[in-house]
Amino acid sequence: MQHAVACLLVVSLALFAAPAPAQHGPGEGGMMGGGMMRGMGGDRAPGHEGPLISLMLQMKDQLGLSLKQVQVLRDLRAAFEKEAIQRGAEIRVAEVDLREALAQEQVDLGRAEALVRKIAGLRAESRLSRIRTLEKGKGVLTPEQLAKFREAGHQMARGGMGGGHMGPGMMGPGGPGGVGGRPGQY
Repeated sequence: MQHAVACLLVVSLALFAAPAPAQHGPGEGGMMGGGMMRGMGGDRAPGHEGPLISLMLQMKDQLGLSLKQVQVLRDLRAAFEKEAIQRGAEIRVAEVDLREALAQEQVDLGRAEALVRKIAGLRAESRLSRIRTLEKGKGVLTPEQLAKFREAGHQMARGGMGGGHMGPGMMGPGGPGGVGGRPGQY
């Protein structure tokens, strides 16, 4: 029985304790980073939350953002990046702890389970933090600016605006951060 539980734990680890997606800093792509094309290209999984706040900032002139709006968006992006770095480090430390726990001759299943749940919880919090930040960013824009941003997203998805390519999950039927597409689109 204990062997079956240990096998189940190993399978669970393969599914849930894979290395966390990299939290990108400034200029490295990712959701809030400056590397717009990395978040838009094909190297992202479907449903990846793209660099929408960075896109808003890059389109500040087209959207007619005020200086205050630009500052609020920059502050949101910086706060998210800091939080992502801290949470990413926590995840990596917990993964090391889990690896060490599993390397023991007699695995403490309670400890292993607690670590797996901790890692899953940290990843969920990271994802929720992205969603909250994107919603705050959309809330900074006026309805007119948000409509322009969504239209620009539709044009980019169709290959317009300089031939940019939008990766899957980047902008769906609702445009940047819109709803109505596949699950995972923000």
